[in-house]
Amino acid sequence: MMDDNKQLAQRIDGAIQSASQEVTNLRSELSATSRRLAELGANDSTGSGSGSEVEAAPGTARREVSTITMEDLLLGFL
Repeated sequence: MMDDNKQLAQRIDGAIQSASQEVTNLRSELSATSRRLAELGANDSTGSGSGSEVEAAPGTARREVSTITMEDLLLGFL
């Protein structure tokens, strides 16, 4: 019984560490995306860029900046 609990605790600890690393990675990617969106917005306001589209990852469709939501950003990383 004690060994079972130790094994379970180790699996839970591993899962928590893995999830924590994934959250860190997602935050980093989200921060980079936010910076890119801010740059596109700044370019749009100065007239040096269209600002209507975001650079899409290879093989994905482009989306208008105004239609991107936080949920879209997060779902794109899952």
